Amino acid sequence: MKLSLLPCGPRHEAQIIWTILRGVVLGEYWLKRNAKVFNPEDWALEQITERSWKGHEGYGRLEWKNITHA
Repeated sequence: MKLSLLPCGPRHEAQIIWTILRGVVLGEYWLKRNAKVFNPEDWALEQITERSWKGHEGYGRLEWKNITHA
């Protein structure tokens, strides 16, 4: 019986996706916080949502390149 040291399968892929989603959303809130603390800027919820979607699209494009050019 051979054991794989690398996780694989749908559960692992879902964990990767959730990690990326969480990272993008937290990153946007961090940028919002910095804009409010260091500059007198206040971002609307719509702006954060739009930036988060663009971040997710960017990660999706990178992953698609990795899949199709592998």
